[in-house]
Amino acid sequence: VEGIRDVIHHDRNGLLVESGGVDGLKAALQSLIENDLLRQRFARESRRLATDDYSLTRCVNEYQALFLSITGASRPEYEASLKKPATPPTEQQ
Repeated sequence: VEGIRDVIHHDRNGLLVESGGVDGLKAALQSLIENDLLRQRFARESRRLATDDYSLTRCVNEYQALFLSITGASRPEYEASLKKPATPPTEQQ
């Protein structure tokens, strides 16, 4: 599955197997079924990854940095633009 390696890190918060690898999938599932501690560790690490690496604050900051790099604006210019009152649209007659 595309992008899965961005979220699942083998033996850190999950198990990855080769696509079509039936024996590897069987072994991974068997180890998860038999090992409570492994499942708990994967759950803890997955939650940490979600709260730390994909927090709203971090995602907003990364998108802001991306937009600033695309527009060439600096952070102070961007922050100043947020403080300006919005100009209401004019009615066209």
